[in-house]
Order: sequence, then C-alpha cells, then structure tokens
Amino acid sequence: MVGLAALVSTAVGLAVPLAAKLLVDTVAVANRPDRLPATAALLFALGFAALAVRTGGQALHAWVTAKVLFDVRLSLFRHLQRLPRTFFARSRTGDLLSRLTADVAEAQSALADGTLGLVLGLLAVATSAVALVWLSWQLALVSFLFAPGLAVAVRLIRPRAVALAKDLREQAGDAMSFLGESIGGMAEIQAFGLFDRMNARYRGLNDRFIGTLMAQQATSAAGEGLPALFLGAGTLCVIALGAAQIEAGSLTWGGLVAFLAYQWRFHGPLRGLAALYLRVQRARVALGRVLEIADVPAGLAQGGAVPADPAADLCLDALTYRYPGAGGAALADVTATFPGGRVTAVVGASGAGKSTLLHLLLKVLEPTGGAIRCGDQVLADLDGDLWRARVAVVGQDAFLFHDTIAENVRLARPEATDAEVHAALQAAGLPNLDPATVVGERGARLSGGERQRVSLARALLRDPPLLILDEATAALDPLAEDAVWEAIRRRAGARRTTVLVTHRIHTALRADEVLVLEAGRIAEAGSPHALAARGGSFARLLAAADAPRAEARP
Repeated sequence: MVGLAALVSTAVGLAVPLAAKLLVDTVAVANRPDRLPATAALLFALGFAALAVRTGGQALHAWVTAKVLFDVRLSLFRHLQRLPRTFFARSRTGDLLSRLTADVAEAQSALADGTLGLVLGLLAVATSAVALVWLSWQLALVSFLFAPGLAVAVRLIRPRAVALAKDLREQAGDAMSFLGESIGGMAEIQAFGLFDRMNARYRGLNDRFIGTLMAQQATSAAGEGLPALFLGAGTLCVIALGAAQIEAGSLTWGGLVAFLAYQWRFHGPLRGLAALYLRVQRARVALGRVLEIADVPAGLAQGGAVPADPAADLCLDALTYRYPGAGGAALADVTATFPGGRVTAVVGASGAGKSTLLHLLLKVLEPTGGAIRCGDQVLADLDGDLWRARVAVVGQDAFLFHDTIAENVRLARPEATDAEVHAALQAAGLPNLDPATVVGERGARLSGGERQRVSLARALLRDPPLLILDEATAALDPLAEDAVWEAIRRRAGARRTTVLVTHRIHTALRADEVLVLEAGRIAEAGSPHALAARGGSFARLLAAADAPRAEARP
C-alpha cells in the first residue's frame, strides 16, 4: 500500500509540468485568457491530488515503519534475553541500549525508506529522462552530461562518511554507558565528592562527540553541495541553450518551462539517490553493531524433555566447565550429590567455582564435560525454560524493578492473590511493609536487607522444588538471618532441595551437608559439624572466620 501510494503520487507529479506547459503555451503565449479558469482548475486539481496521495502515503508509511521498528527491537530484545551471562559481563549496558534503540532505528529506517526511495527515485529519474528527451533531445543530452560528476563526488566522500558514522555510533554508546554507570553509582559520587571529576569526564565525552558530529555534518554538506554544483552547472547550460532554441523557433517558452520542471524532477531524485547512498553506508555501520549482538549464539537453549521429578537428588557426575579462552577449568571432575529435601551449602574462597556451579545448576551454562542428573534425567536433555520455572534464586544483589513491592514479589507467580503475596512477605520477615510501596529503580527506596527479603518473598511465593540461595542473607543482621532461616526451614519439607552458596562460613553451619570447593574441585564433603571436627579445609575456613571475632573482643 505504501508503494502504491508513492507510485500514484509520482504519476500525478509527472502530469503537473505538462499542465504548466499547457498554461504557458495556450493561455499566456496564445493570449487566450478565457482558457485560464479551466487550466488553473486543472493545475489546482493535480496539485491537490498529489498532496492528498502524498499525505496519505506518508501517514501509512509512518505507521508501517513504527510497527516494523518495534518488531525489530522486540526480536533483538528476545535474543538478548537468551544470551549467556558471560556476554553481559563483558558488555556495557549503555552501549547495548544505544544499539537497541538508535542503531536499530537508523538501520531499519534506512532499509525501509531506502528500498522505497530507491525504487521511486529510479522510476522518477527514468520517467523524467523520457520526458526530457521528448521535449528536446539536445537539451536532454546537455543535462545528462553533468550527471556522472555526481557519482564521482559521492564515491570520493563515501570512505570518510563511513569512518565518521562508526566513530559517532561508538561515541554515543560510550556517553550513554557513562551516564548509566554514573546514575547507578550516584551514592559513590556523592560520598567521595567526585562531582567535578565526573563532570569533566562527561564534558570530554561530549566534546569528542560534538567534534565528530561536526565533521559528519561537514561531510554531509559536501555530499549535498558537490552534486548541487554539478547539476546547477547543467541547469545554466540548459537555460542558455534553451533560450537559443526559442530564438531559433525550435522550442516554445512553455516547452522550456516544462523542460526545466522535468529537469528539476530529474536532478532532484538523482541528488536524493546520492544522499540515499551515503545514508545507506552510515546505516551499514549501525546494522553491523546490531548484528554483532544478533550473531552471538544464544546461551539459553530452548526445547528438550519435561522435568519429571525436579525434587529428586541432584547428582554431579564428573562435572567440568571451562570458559572459552580460559587457561584452566573453572570446575574440574566435580562429583557430588545435593540430596532432595535437604540443605546443602557450597563454600570456598573467591574463584573456587561456586558461581560457575550455580550457573550450571540453572542451565544458563552447559557443562563442557560430565553431567548433572536430576533423578534419572540428565539436566542437559531437559527444557531449560521448564527447568528454571521450578527453580528460584535469591542473590546477594537482589534486583527489583521500579514497581510496587507486591508486583515485584508477584513476578514469581503472576496469578498469586494479595493474601498469598502478604503471606510470602510475612514469611520473609516483612509483615509490616506495605505491598503497595513503590521500591524505586533497582529497589533504591529500600535498604539492602529489605531488598533481599523481598527477593526471598518472591522465591517463597514460587514455592520451588529447587531453591538456590546465593549469599541471600549477606545484608541481614544475625537476628534477621535467624528469622529468615526459620521461615525457609518451616516452608521446606521433603519436596524441596536447597542449595546455599555462601562466603559466611557460620551460615553454612545451618546446612545439612557442606561441599568445600577449592580451585574448581571438591576438597571436602559431609555434615558441617563432622567437617569442623575433622580439622580439614572447612575447619580452616571456620577458624579464619572466627579470628576477626576473637581479635575484636576486649
């Protein structure tokens, strides 16, 4: 429909110069004022028809473009949700947002407008060229001789335009990333008085962006000015030669007026095609940045078997994981069991492999060796979405959306009633917190402990067969931690397996079983009190945790 409207608008526009020729030759030159009303009415009708068709076509084009733009962004957003955690660890949020918004918009706009503009431009050039030759082949030849200069000028400008477009996109991503990080770290900026330093950094990024933008504007001006110079010279030659033809009687004044009108319709699309060529080159840079994300293999694979008994024992069978490009394995030949219905703590120094193990249990990473089994099923064979639907994670950095407490808790189970949400909050130790309270972006209006408890309430509302606690009580005082653990124990039962990942060794004493990781391998496994009495790795970690407490005593 958009293309049809544009074609009709082009056809009507082609008729306007002929009507102008009729007005000049049959009214002005022939001195027939009686023909003026009919001829003027024809010109007005053609102009109104062209305006109506063009307006309708632009409105339709805007609607189609907006819809396509959203669909492209939604597709890329869906792909981002499937990418591995390692991708986000090495990516900047601001740069990703820049690619998802500005880069997608430029690439999509150039593709949508460019395809239609190319077809219509070529059609306008071809039809206008035929009309020029029909009116005067000599003048047409003069007009055509200046056209190749346009192509030469555009080809000379192209490399500079592409390089500047790439720099501008990267600098926009840098600036957006800096602003995002600064807003997220505003507490640190205020605490350390970094106002002048941060302002200077932002000014530097902005000055660099403006310098590149001005260079791009100068290049764009040259891209428009040089073609106009070539084509303007052709127009002057046509006027001079046309005047000579009128003097010789081989061309009428109306014919010259019509020829100049068609020449404008010939030169205009040519200049438009030149600008479109440079725009497409800039859009290729934006598209390349978008495809860099689209080409990243999805980390969360879809499809597979349905989990039969997620509450069964989780068994690690020679589990191994090696990050791409890493020298050694993050986990190597780990064999252990997380008994169903019990709490198993995973402890160890930083870098021991605890986070990697957690990601493997969540199926956001897949083992590079060995396997994880849930009962008789291999975790790698299960549908990841269905598996994660039966798992809840409470992390140290509890993420909350800018919404009410109730809606943040209800993310775990959207159909939950207000009574169920209140019960989950009560179980997490927040009986007096108003569920209608808006938490702010990332939960900024709540304390760290409150954020963790809201996250815990969300997990308890899901009531999952597998509960993973990743430093989930790190922001709580000892009394609050006792209350939370009482709630977890009370709501656990035989059908829930709980995995506790922690650096707080005394928290691990609450578990039924403990796995001690060292350099990606199991150093010890057993009940916490038995390991503490054995005098091995767990006992040393416990002693190290007790040392600061002893030193703090008077």
